[in-house]
Amino acid sequence: MKGGEYMPFEVIHGGRAELKAEAVVFETKYKPKSGFSKSLRKFFIGDEPELRPGMARITASKSPLSQFEIEVSVPDWSASGARDALAQCYANAISLAREFECRSIAFPLLGVRSGAPSDEARKIAERVIDIALLHDDIKITLSV
Repeated sequence: MKGGEYMPFEVIHGGRAELKAEAVVFETKYKPKSGFSKSLRKFFIGDEPELRPGMARITASKSPLSQFEIEVSVPDWSASGARDALAQCYANAISLAREFECRSIAFPLLGVRSGAPSDEARKIAERVIDIALLHDDIKITLSV
């Protein structure tokens, strides 16, 4: 670390309201859509693809605290492959932040609302973030 520079990874205690970064991540839980729901969604929203567990998408933020919002689809914790899908949520969000040249990204602790034990969810987050920091010069904040 050079003098005056920030630490690339920070863990804070708080909620989504405290997350400030160029890209802020939020989670949605994947729910397969029925034919009728898909038709309504297409009518009101358009052809935006459905996010499956582990996938992410980025949009311009409406909040003054961030430039982008990254939505990730977290898996149901009881589903097969949930740990891998949760890790993909982090990796895909970081990849999008990199693609959009963000210097900072902030995450809530993903997966806990979907049944993941917080200690296990945190280990997954830290593992993926540690790997990402080997390749990226980006500040990452994790709110637990």
